[in-house]
Amino acid sequence: MVTHADRRITFCPVEDSTLAAYNMMLIAQSLGLGTCFIGYFYPKANKSKKVRDILGVPVENDIYMAFTFGYPAVHFLRLVDRKEPNVRWIGG
Repeated sequence: MVTHADRRITFCPVEDSTLAAYNMMLIAQSLGLGTCFIGYFYPKANKSKKVRDILGVPVENDIYMAFTFGYPAVHFLRLVDRKEPNVRWIGG
């Protein structure tokens, strides 16, 4: 999965693409799918006309996020032990 945006008209394309990808990853998780962010893909894909053509990314758009998703081969039975967070609320 890739997210891309028109760099000419989008006010904050990196942030918009990041939030869109993160929401898709959360939805995938809720459906029992695993996801994996691919950090090295988008800088290289933006430079490759062949990859951009295969993905159907318009010339005026840049790819900002990429991740895979699918059914995980491993299912964890419990979460990793963590320290209790030190949170302090201020205000009303």
